Amino acid sequence: MNQLKIKSFLVLSLATILDFTLFYYSKLALGDSVNRVSVRDMILTSFYLLVFLLISNIVLLCLSDKIFKLWLKKIMIWFTPLALIMVAIGAEEVNFGWPTRTDAAINMGVIMVTVTIVFAFAQRFYFKVK
Repeated sequence: MNQLKIKSFLVLSLATILDFTLFYYSKLALGDSVNRVSVRDMILTSFYLLVFLLISNIVLLCLSDKIFKLWLKKIMIWFTPLALIMVAIGAEEVNFGWPTRTDAAINMGVIMVTVTIVFAFAQRFYFKVK
């Protein structure tokens, strides 16, 4: 396996664990402060994005290094800014008509995993990239 894939997997795993730990302890540390909801929402949003990125990375871990590099260059180069913009313009509270930031992060994560699976298997079986 390529060192880039292994490093990417390890960094994403550690970041996901760290973000979950921050979310858990922010519930204990912040209590009933005014900024509690926005800080926890921000941490939870980044946790969902990291989890879905980790799932995409696990899918690509079993495929060739060339497909992983193509995924980085062709998919993540445009999807990451788009996902961050969609999450940033999400509503802070429940709003009938626009998703909250957490819902936007989950939606973008599901789209990212779906696009990753379709891209990876199209590259492997249709374009015969090895």
